[in-house]
Amino acid sequence: MNGRHLTAPAVAAGMVVVLSALSAFGIFPALVAVGAALLPALVREAVRRDWWDPVTVPDPRYASVPAGAPTVHPRLDADVSIAAGVAALPLTSLRTRPGDRLSVTAAVVQDVVVGAVVSAASAAGHGRQILSVGVAPVHRGHGLAAAMLEAHVASFRPADEPMSATVTVAERDWVDPQEQSVRVSIARRLFQRAGFTVRPADGSVRAIDPLALAAVIGQG
Repeated sequence: MNGRHLTAPAVAAGMVVVLSALSAFGIFPALVAVGAALLPALVREAVRRDWWDPVTVPDPRYASVPAGAPTVHPRLDADVSIAAGVAALPLTSLRTRPGDRLSVTAAVVQDVVVGAVVSAASAAGHGRQILSVGVAPVHRGHGLAAAMLEAHVASFRPADEPMSATVTVAERDWVDPQEQSVRVSIARRLFQRAGFTVRPADGSVRAIDPLALAAVIGQG
């Protein structure tokens, strides 16, 4: 088993199991803030909404990145493989339902996804949540994340369906992590360029991650 690929799903799975066990002792409200700060949003929602089982899902398999320039697809609807570093979970392992309205904007080289923006209808009601923005390491630094996020937003109507995201230390890349202050600065510029208003995250999240950000578009 490759340790570089083990970290994201395996560590996230371990955290989910521990937090779930601790919730049995009546400290669930505190665990909500811990989960929001320390679990990637995609992992948190996948477990909460039964898209992914951290205990029974087999080890992920990632595709090698082929040569070539990526093409951004506003809606991913083809049968493709996923490169490492694109998301905290292999997107092909998610078992979503139509009502979840999961949507993926992807950067694809041949039949391999080398970047993705993932969002879903908010479990709390109106609006959508951006759950993941990621690019395989070999394709970073060329504006691909910005191009995907802008295409993703443009494929919806934020004025009718607001979109939001929370960026915490948990959203770091598990394959090739950056220093947190650098990552936060990049995330701020990325969301602002796509038209989001960016501000500090809620106090309960910042109590755990002081640099956490919240990004919203289409809300008022």
